[in-house]
Amino acid sequence: MTRIHWLWVLRIALSIVMVTTGVLHFIEQDAFVAMMPRVFAFPEVWVWFTGVSEVLGGVGLLIPRLRRTAAFWLIVLYVGVFPANVHMAVNSIPAFGVDVDALWLWLRLPLQLVFIAWAYHAGLRRNPRYFQNAVAIVTGAASGIGAALAKALIDRGATVVLVDRSENVQERALELGNHAQGVVGDVTEPAGMTAVASAAIRKHGHIDYLFNNAGVGMFAQIRDMSLDDWKRLMDVNFFGVVNCINAVYPAMVERRGGCIVNIASFAALVPQPGTTAYSASKGAVVGLSLALRGEAAPLGVRVCCACPGVVDTAIFDAATIVGAERTQVTALIPVRGQSAERCAAEILNGVEDNRSIFVVTRPAKLAHALFQIIPGANDLFALHLGRKIQSIRTPTPKTGATPTQ
Repeated sequence: MTRIHWLWVLRIALSIVMVTTGVLHFIEQDAFVAMMPRVFAFPEVWVWFTGVSEVLGGVGLLIPRLRRTAAFWLIVLYVGVFPANVHMAVNSIPAFGVDVDALWLWLRLPLQLVFIAWAYHAGLRRNPRYFQNAVAIVTGAASGIGAALAKALIDRGATVVLVDRSENVQERALELGNHAQGVVGDVTEPAGMTAVASAAIRKHGHIDYLFNNAGVGMFAQIRDMSLDDWKRLMDVNFFGVVNCINAVYPAMVERRGGCIVNIASFAALVPQPGTTAYSASKGAVVGLSLALRGEAAPLGVRVCCACPGVVDTAIFDAATIVGAERTQVTALIPVRGQSAERCAAEILNGVEDNRSIFVVTRPAKLAHALFQIIPGANDLFALHLGRKIQSIRTPTPKTGATPTQ
């Protein structure tokens, strides 16, 4: 029997044990409550929490999408109740003879240690070989998040084709070594992206990952924007993603394998005044990603969408500013940007977990959670920011300056 078969036998066995012990907490609730130490307030809640966590952990052993969630709650549970279980086991030692209940309590202790070890290994510890020998295309890879993604992928054993409109992408590829190839290309040109994908397939045989990272920023009020401004922004941020997907997706479907990772923005989930057009372009990417995920899954292709918050990259310096001074706009950013390297690591973690859509950077996660719990808070913040934006507005003709990628 091969090693992977033994692992599945072990998983199934542990899953049965965990689900059984979890169900017993519901069936024998009164008995478990009676055994709980007095130091525990609301013992019924602890018993139910233990039962749910163990059932979830057992199911998570067999269903990858639940594995990290199950692992997290199992560690929280077992670390929290392990001292109490030791206390119950010690106090259950009979004076004479053998007590079956006492033996069960003592048996649970090593089992819980095994479950904690599994939870860390299978759920929370990252697989350093997950991207090994993979072939990835990263757009917008000359700097910022794209460059950090390329480096992180190569560090994890992947081969990366870096694509960018800037010729600096070739220098970046040389810095990354033999597993990197720099290609000058514009995501707004469908034929060019098709050529990049075809060349990668001829050279490497297949494409495992497409990271649609190329994008441009824009700060402008709607009344100051021209239709050309809209078109240039959408051509890169949305249709650039479409062009790259059209170039790579057919080969992934034919091979029945691959993953498309679209880098959207936190602004797509929580749009704010002054970023109306940018938020709309990234919101279109979110919608595309969620719809394509369900469409592509039966064909063996995964789709993920990352929504970074404020990241310390050159996108703010290169962004098109209409109707305001750049220094005044920069002063409106309420938080310090997270490093591109840390952002890239979080994105790869989300891809490894096969998450459909996920927020990147801690301030963005906190803000997103707050606005989900208290939707009105976003309205108040947007009103406050909208007043500030009106105060710094400098009326200008609708020119439509060319953004940079």
